[in-house]
Amino acid sequence: MNDLWIVKFVRKDGKPDEEYYYHSLTKAEYHRDLFLNDDSGLYEKIEIINENSKEVTMELNFIKCGDYYIPDIKLKNPNIRLGKWGRMRREYLRLAHPITFSDMVLSETLYDHCAEIETIAKKRMDIILPRLMEYYGVTEQLKAENQIEWIRQMNACVAQAEETIKSELIYC
Repeated sequence: MNDLWIVKFVRKDGKPDEEYYYHSLTKAEYHRDLFLNDDSGLYEKIEIINENSKEVTMELNFIKCGDYYIPDIKLKNPNIRLGKWGRMRREYLRLAHPITFSDMVLSETLYDHCAEIETIAKKRMDIILPRLMEYYGVTEQLKAENQIEWIRQMNACVAQAEETIKSELIYC
């Protein structure tokens, strides 16, 4: 393989961009990493380009925050809101499967996965809860006759349905 990698420093001051050539991606990444914490403010972004395919492998933009330049990393779909089930799944992955969690964060699939779990869990809750209510005899008649007993039995049905969803979708 005769891959040629270019580390390109795009300057903010209008002077010509700087380019450095390497025969391995590892050496190019090492050179780029040396300047990630550069506080001179000279560079708008630093990118690594494969000369053979003209493919930009890594592009970093920086934001000045106080005295430091911090890489400007953004999610592709930042507007995904997670509900109860999605947040529970995310926390479970973070604590019980940190490697999978990190892989999903870096590949930007975590929030899509958690949103999917959220949707499925809500649908399962809509299916399980009425069946449990029917099985245990939690009816509108019971609600009219004895509200406290109805609340107690409803809470028990909801808790049982939530435990089922946790074991089937969240903690697996």
